[in-house]
Amino acid sequence: MVSKAMVIMGKNGLHLRPAGRISETALRFRSEITLEYNGGLSTANARSVLSLLAAGLQEGDEVRLCCRGSDERKALDAVAKVFSEETEAVSLQEK
Repeated sequence: MVSKAMVIMGKNGLHLRPAGRISETALRFRSEITLEYNGGLSTANARSVLSLLAAGLQEGDEVRLCCRGSDERKALDAVAKVFSEETEAVSLQEK
C-alpha cells in the first residue's frame, strides 16, 4: 500500500466537479483507492462520486489518499495529481 497525506486548500472543498474527475481517474486503475478523513476514522471510495461527496470535505480538511494493488504507485500519482489540481490541495507526506 502507498499513501499520501494532503490538505484541501480550495475554498469550495470537494464538490461535484472535482469528485467527478477524481472518480473518473480512479476508475482507470485496478488498485483499491480510498480517501481517509476524520483522522483516519472514515473512508470514501475514490471510484464513487457519491462516496466522495458524502465525505463533505471542506477547505482545511486533511485527507490521506491510499492505494493498494498491482498498479498502486501509478494510481496514487494520477489520482493525487487530479485531487491536487481540483481542490488546490497541498501534499504533506507520502508513505
